[in-house]
Amino acid sequence: WYASRIAAYADNLPLAGSSADLVFSYAAVPEYSSGPEQDAKDLAEMLRVVKKGGAILNGPMNEVVYEDWRGMLERMRANGEIQRYEVRMVETEEVGLVYFSEIIK
Repeated sequence: WYASRIAAYADNLPLAGSSADLVFSYAAVPEYSSGPEQDAKDLAEMLRVVKKGGAILNGPMNEVVYEDWRGMLERMRANGEIQRYEVRMVETEEVGLVYFSEIIK
C-alpha cells in the first residue's frame, strides 16, 4: 500500500491518467472557481486522473454554488461519465448549511 499527497491546481494535475484512487478538493472547486465553465474543466481533470471506481471528494460549498454543481453532476451521471454521486449537507454555526459531494468514476 502506498499513499502520497500532491497539492496542485485542479485544472492541471501532475498525474498520469487513471493513476489516483482518490482526489480530494477542500474549499476550492467549485466554491472558489471562476464559474461553471471552470468547474467543468476542473472536474474533467480530476476525472482524468482518478481510476475507474475511484472517488473525488469536495466541499464545502454554499447552496448557490451547489445547485450548479449538482446540475453538472446529474448531466455527467446521465451521460455515463460518472457512476454516481452523493451529497452530504452539514449545518455549521459559522456559515450555516454547507454541502460536500462524493463522486464515483
